[in-house]
Amino acid sequence: MRRVGSVAALLQLCLAATAALSGNGSFADTVLTASPGDIALLPCYTAGNDTPTSTTWTKNGTQIIAGNGSSPHPSGQRLAVLHDGSLNIGPVMRGDEGAYLCNSTLANNDTFQARVLLQVTSGPENVSMTIGPVSRLPNGTFFARRGSTVFFNCSASSYPSQQLTWALKGASTANESLVSSSGSWLESKIQDIQPSAQGVYICTANNTVSHEAASASSQLLVYYVPDGQPECVSVAAPDSSQIQFNCSWFGAYPTPTLRWEGARGARNHMPEVADSLSVTLKRSQLSDGQTLTCAAEHAVLATGEKKSCSLELTVPRGHPDCNCAPAQDPSQVLFSCTWFGAVPAPKLRWEGDSIYRSEMTDNLTLTLNHSMLSNGRTLKCVAEHVLLDPGTESSCLLTLKPPYPEGSPLATAVEGTNVTLTCTESASFPSANTTWRKGLQQEEIPNGSKYVVTVEEADYKLTILNVSKADEGVYFCRSENPLIVVELEVYLSVKTSSVNTGAIIGVVIAALILGAAFFVARSVYSRRHQICLGAAFGQMGERGDVITLVDSDDEQVFPDTVPQLPPIANGNHTALVQIHRMPSIDHEDPETAETSSQQQEDNVETEEQEDLVSF
Repeated sequence: MRRVGSVAALLQLCLAATAALSGNGSFADTVLTASPGDIALLPCYTAGNDTPTSTTWTKNGTQIIAGNGSSPHPSGQRLAVLHDGSLNIGPVMRGDEGAYLCNSTLANNDTFQARVLLQVTSGPENVSMTIGPVSRLPNGTFFARRGSTVFFNCSASSYPSQQLTWALKGASTANESLVSSSGSWLESKIQDIQPSAQGVYICTANNTVSHEAASASSQLLVYYVPDGQPECVSVAAPDSSQIQFNCSWFGAYPTPTLRWEGARGARNHMPEVADSLSVTLKRSQLSDGQTLTCAAEHAVLATGEKKSCSLELTVPRGHPDCNCAPAQDPSQVLFSCTWFGAVPAPKLRWEGDSIYRSEMTDNLTLTLNHSMLSNGRTLKCVAEHVLLDPGTESSCLLTLKPPYPEGSPLATAVEGTNVTLTCTESASFPSANTTWRKGLQQEEIPNGSKYVVTVEEADYKLTILNVSKADEGVYFCRSENPLIVVELEVYLSVKTSSVNTGAIIGVVIAALILGAAFFVARSVYSRRHQICLGAAFGQMGERGDVITLVDSDDEQVFPDTVPQLPPIANGNHTALVQIHRMPSIDHEDPETAETSSQQQEDNVETEEQEDLVSF
């Protein structure tokens, strides 16, 4: 129990200087502060050594106790008037605060009044703070994950009132006030917390009456890791029979723990607190298909969450890929050699007359000037790998060739139609740039409403739409690569539409001639039994020869004598031609045969005048 004695002594000194006897009831004011459980002494008459004959105390206008200096106060009472008129309150309780007025009467009937303002205060006490969701380190420091939402709660007890304040003491700030409020509880939060928000968080409780303060504090750190996985790479070691593997995971706070796994027989694969860890392995410790893994550990990672990178040692089965392309400088050519899929990276080397460039990479480029290139020159890219047997290598070759455009040198078109000129170029290396040009000035032909340039694999086509006489002339298919420029000259002839009409007429006439010939031949064939013989038969007639035409199954000849007829008016000789048709013996009996023979004789006599052949 605390007695407010020192305060009372000071008050007595003040009252001695300010209090005054007054017949008209003047009085002096003072302020007294006490805590619950204390004993408070409220002074009344302190102007002299006279003992008041009577004293009355009121609180906030209501009388609470009266007494005289000769009678002692009863024991056990919390309020008592002492012999000098002072009011003794003990112990002080909450609710005793207020304005107290003392009225004292002296022996000479003089009165004295004094007013005391009693303040009852307590605290602040029981100051506590909570921060979450966070993790606690062994030293009591808290840490939160970057980007999370953190809540701050502060509480304390004070009487009659208090002010709670959250403040941050960081690396760049000193007791920066974040939020403040009256009451017994103060809550705050930080969304998407960042490293700039880490520091010492202080919760302060201030009694608004007594102005006493109390605080609690905790240090909060903001941990974070990179968004991606660690990075694993391989680099060349000073010894060509070794390979160095590097694992890095930059950007984590605090520094992570890295560990290499799968390195057989390696001594330096133990975990290490670092953001970069290297391990060097010999050829004998490596094999095709082997997997090396770098695992990263960090306090901010959740249980089961894994951050790692792996390298699967692999040797490509094929050869490197050699190619070339134009460089930024038109006077140069860029050669590239790639051997993707090799882990660790291979050692590539460009060589020709000498070794031009060598580097441990899966993509090696070489730039040469046009002056260093010639037809038939060969460039070689050699690939070496630590997993290959010593002396074993893989390579690819590039042989330079000039362009050679091919196509028809002559083309013909008719006015008003479309014509397509085509040239083919596939022999050059590096690949040639092929364009169509017009005229002796070789003006390049662009795509438009008149000309359409298309490329189909190795065919370069120029289509001229709605050909006119002005389009006649020479065209060039121009192919250029770093070795040389080669041109194919194509001459286009444009014919007018009249030439086309003559051709159509000629075709019609030819068709008519062929039709007439066909008709004559068919007529002759249909009258093949009337045969016109030449002058040679005239001589045969003079000799009395006989021509006998036989149509029979057994092809027998009947050499009957044909009487020669007298010459006709035109001087030509005539002869009688008999056409015999012999029936098959197998199908006719003798009687039928005789009858047929007789009929034939009759027919011959009947047609004797019709079957005459002129010589």
